[in-house]
Amino acid sequence: MPHSADDSEVDRDAPSWTLIIVFHPDHAHEGRRAEVAAGDGVLLGREAASFGSGALDDSKLSREHANVRANTLDELHLDDQGSRNGSFVNGRRVTTKQLTDGDIISAGNLMLLVQRTRGGQTAAAALDSALTRLADSTATCLLAGEPGTGKDHLAMAVHERRGRTGSLIPIRCGTLTDELVPSELFGDENRPGLLEAAGDGSVYLDAVEDASELLRQSLLSFLDSREVRRIGATQTTHVDAHVIASTRLTPQRLGETVPAELAQRLQRVVVEVPPLRQRREDILPLARQFAEQFSGSPQPLHRKLRLALLRHSYPGNIRELQAIVENAVIDHDGDGPIGLSSDVAARLDAPATDVTCVSKMSAGTSFKIAATGEWFRLDGERTDLSKRRTLRRIVAALVQLRQRSPDTAMSLDDLLGAGWPGEEVIAEAGRIRVHVALTTLRKLGLRAVIVRRDEGYLLDSTVPIAVVDG
Repeated sequence: MPHSADDSEVDRDAPSWTLIIVFHPDHAHEGRRAEVAAGDGVLLGREAASFGSGALDDSKLSREHANVRANTLDELHLDDQGSRNGSFVNGRRVTTKQLTDGDIISAGNLMLLVQRTRGGQTAAAALDSALTRLADSTATCLLAGEPGTGKDHLAMAVHERRGRTGSLIPIRCGTLTDELVPSELFGDENRPGLLEAAGDGSVYLDAVEDASELLRQSLLSFLDSREVRRIGATQTTHVDAHVIASTRLTPQRLGETVPAELAQRLQRVVVEVPPLRQRREDILPLARQFAEQFSGSPQPLHRKLRLALLRHSYPGNIRELQAIVENAVIDHDGDGPIGLSSDVAARLDAPATDVTCVSKMSAGTSFKIAATGEWFRLDGERTDLSKRRTLRRIVAALVQLRQRSPDTAMSLDDLLGAGWPGEEVIAEAGRIRVHVALTTLRKLGLRAVIVRRDEGYLLDSTVPIAVVDG
């Protein structure tokens, strides 16, 4: 019989297969799991209890839709049971199919991930368990993982789960030169340093392997005494902050890079953060979060985009996912779910047949734009921006940059400065403003003209654009 994720008596060393619901119209059911041991099977069907109460109550599922069975430890098969709407593996309709680790099963409105596990525990579940255990600990902990795996976000999660009353104070170790260490770390008579400012909160030592020799010595002294002394002061101040550190190295490599005494103190508790490709059940929740961030409101994702996102390997981890979703939001025409544009499909190595919208302008398209950004004309249809001050400013800045340097992109900071000159805006709020403005411009007709590069945005230099004065 299949085992639900709530079973407590599971052999944690036994190899098995696990099915995970990674998309459900009711997102509360996402993450539900069913383990399939050798000789077991899981029925996918409306009202079946394989994943817990209500998880398979989907109108597009047949009562006996498909059966997934592990004949041996190494073989997992899906057999469609004559379902009305069909069973799909990686986007292709199948009657029977041998499954492999990482396959995506689509049945009705649901999408399920096939994972090879031990004892039914996935990498994402193991990470969550580790974070839960940290909630009851005051020990210094080290988050170790590839660049872009979300260590900053996890540091905040540890801080919040521990219920600290103070703030999380990040210290970017690679940016503190020896000249800056005394004043930034310990402060002076006029202001506290970063360590003292943490108070009853947490100190987050980001990329600790990049710390200078003086910073390493200072951190070692602080970890031993938990006291700081401001420059020019004679008295010390006790700091009760918890310490969280991160590294892109393995714990072993970190021990070879920093002094052994410092490594030992940082590694009281080690959490190894798996790359995103090993935490595929996290992909769609993160993608929805980014889509809302970039568009300014919750946005559904087209099933073809969801499948392409789930199938990608993400060498750039969460940062790469964020950039891809940003691209998809900018390419979205505003009607229906966010689709799989041709640009996004190319980034995800998705089949061209899965593309739901084309990012490029068709040959022969006529495009004119005012140098002032007050209007543009696409195939004879004029769009007026004269009364939309922010959009006009952004368009004018992009036009001016194209005229100066056609292949240079504008950063988000530069676009923020162009659209809202003189305003002081919190960084994250500024990013959202810019993305909403760019999305609006795409909807108004510039969808195939404004393109994204790693460093920012520009007007596509391959598109013939006539810039008109006035």
